[in-house]
Amino acid sequence: MRRKDREITDKAELESLLRQGRVCHLAMCDQSGQDSSEVGSPYVLPVNYGYADGALYVHGASKGRKADILRANPRVAFSILLSEELMTGSNGCDWTTHYVSLCGEGRAEVIEKGEDKALALTKFMEHYAPGPHELPAATVAGTMVVRIAIESLSGKRNPGGR
Repeated sequence: MRRKDREITDKAELESLLRQGRVCHLAMCDQSGQDSSEVGSPYVLPVNYGYADGALYVHGASKGRKADILRANPRVAFSILLSEELMTGSNGCDWTTHYVSLCGEGRAEVIEKGEDKALALTKFMEHYAPGPHELPAATVAGTMVVRIAIESLSGKRNPGGR
């Protein structure tokens, strides 16, 4: 990271920030060339996520572009913006943004077993609110659940960010 003065290096703080985040921008590489895209096209989606045990948990439809890409290429990147505030100045060069953000890379695994999917969805829900959470078996069965093992993580803060 170029701006070492803004880097967040404390592992406990990085984990705390992962627990506070609500939306993750998940980046994937579409190697199929489907949907009129070129082979190797980047594909980024905002997704809700849960964090537990060194991994992000996301879910979605079992069919579609995201599902196809994650099954074909498990390498992903992600970013999470926890806070941002635009600071205006007397001229355009004095403007800045105060923020706290995380960026990382990982390997996605589609969870197939019903009981493992239910456990992962419980971790996802507990990220937002303490349980217990009812998870109807039919809904769990029809949901794609993905565990993203975090392989690298960095954080950055511009002063003023929380």
